[in-house]
Amino acid sequence: MAAPAAPGLRSRKHGFLWEFRKNSVLYLLLIPPLVWVIIFKYRPMYGALIAFKEYDPFVGFAGSPWVGLKNFREFMRNPMFTNILRNTIVISLLKLAFGGPAPLILALMINEIGSRKFKRITQTISYLPHFLSWVIVYGIFFLLLSENVGLVNNLRLMIGLPKMTFLANRDAFYPIIVTSSVWKSIGWGSIIYLAAITSIPPDIYESAVMDGASRWQQTLYITIPQVLPVFAIMTILALGNILNEDFEQLFLFMGGTEQLMLTDVGEVFETYVFRVGFFGMIYTGPRFSYSAAVGFFKSAFGMVLVIAANWFAKRKLNYRGVF
Repeated sequence: MAAPAAPGLRSRKHGFLWEFRKNSVLYLLLIPPLVWVIIFKYRPMYGALIAFKEYDPFVGFAGSPWVGLKNFREFMRNPMFTNILRNTIVISLLKLAFGGPAPLILALMINEIGSRKFKRITQTISYLPHFLSWVIVYGIFFLLLSENVGLVNNLRLMIGLPKMTFLANRDAFYPIIVTSSVWKSIGWGSIIYLAAITSIPPDIYESAVMDGASRWQQTLYITIPQVLPVFAIMTILALGNILNEDFEQLFLFMGGTEQLMLTDVGEVFETYVFRVGFFGMIYTGPRFSYSAAVGFFKSAFGMVLVIAANWFAKRKLNYRGVF
């Protein structure tokens, strides 16, 4: 019987160099995305300093005067600040409340389909909207909800009901935004939960069947608890993007012009930065530093939400968290 290896030899054998030689191909495949992240994600972070300067492209970054927190104070004193922050948080929380559990529910429903062929067809149809641009999605909703040519209003006329204004209705704006977002992302998000469900050991279900558990009890006491860690991670990551609303979606559903409709309920950070940076450049000149300050504030606020959600998951839900 061979003697066990010494601890020092084992640690050297299974160190980083040993792992690198063993998985050298995988590490080489990691180089291109790593270089891409450094160039396009980390290197531009240096440019965030223009939020603390009065940036002038004619004198360059180094020649622009330092103004400190002036741009942040100007943004927070803007009458639109409270409205923008409220709209962004409300829309994000509504999407999180309805769009977070929706992929999990769809994955559970697809998992219960007995026919493998029908299951694949259902899954394929469910994630096809993910590949549609927001322009196409808006066109579909326009054909459904338009006051003049919309299918819904034509059906209302057929049954003797008057037409309704949906796309320009402030009360209907949030339901339309949430519905279109969930419809577009539910199928693609369910892929992660289906992968988590398929990774559950089948012997757990076999033991439950032997104990007389029904399909509903298996889902309630086995499947859902097994995928809850994945759901927690997805929720924490979604909280990090709570202020990153889909610019194309909101811009189109608000009207898609310079004089956007429904700005009191739909104006968020992305649309505000676009209007200030693009249309403001036409009338008052470019405001690069002010726009960068708005984006910097949004990113900092999102980072605080991620840290808070991760702390809550570890302390209150008895879960290790993301970091």
